[in-house]
Amino acid sequence: MLIAAYLPPVLLRHVERVASPDHDVIAVASWGQLHDVVRTSGAEVAIIDPSADPVVSGLGIDTVRVLAAIVPVVVYGVLTPRMARFMSHTNASGVRQLVLHGIDDDPERFRQLIEGLGAADSDAVFVRSIIAALSAAAAPPALAAAIRLLFRAPRRFRTAEDLAAASGLSRRWVNECLSDAGLAPAGVLVMAARVWRAYHDLRTPGASVAGVATRLRYPDVKSFRRHARMCTGIPPSEWSARLTIEQCTACLATRIGVPAQRPVALVRTGHDRIR
Repeated sequence: MLIAAYLPPVLLRHVERVASPDHDVIAVASWGQLHDVVRTSGAEVAIIDPSADPVVSGLGIDTVRVLAAIVPVVVYGVLTPRMARFMSHTNASGVRQLVLHGIDDDPERFRQLIEGLGAADSDAVFVRSIIAALSAAAAPPALAAAIRLLFRAPRRFRTAEDLAAASGLSRRWVNECLSDAGLAPAGVLVMAARVWRAYHDLRTPGASVAGVATRLRYPDVKSFRRHARMCTGIPPSEWSARLTIEQCTACLATRIGVPAQRPVALVRTGHDRIR
């Protein structure tokens, strides 16, 4: 997950600790920069503190109103009159959560909150269809929970064994459940979730193929490129020019075995099978 943060240094450091090592934080220094980063980087959550701005400006309020239509917005800081004034102007415009520093920003709780908010896009595109298929096949609920986690935090997973461990089931049982549901095996799900995250991460200004491969814990860039081509038919260095988000979604949905969100022109994909 990519998090855009407009915060004072102390709060920024706490968010970076909460997010590490599975998520990345882009720190910004102004409302305008926050707006630009969210619109261009593929960030999934914006975390702000009104005190980062010297005054409660109309620009900040207007920015939050715009951003709330793109990503979930979390206000994080100390409850002060300035914070209260800011919330009174923006709460009806889409602020999703208020997290108070030193009161309800326990790292694990904060992490779960952020991951839950950032899961909306992946859930809408892939996870709901996967969970529906597993439910129809009477698969154990623990497998559905592990797949939700996979798409929320794909950097935690590298192999089919990781997915099996997260579900508390054997790899063989996981693959049997997936097969009964008409879905791809565990290795393909893990690969697809990581490629989906990589596609979004590469939309971040300044992101590189090597850097994304490292953040996703690939052993080397070659392995990442191989997965990218297997899933999309296009090398990751050419995604920005040749692969729209709709096409990427459709390619991965085909790999996973679920319907695409909406019909699009598909690019050619390989037919390698991973188990």
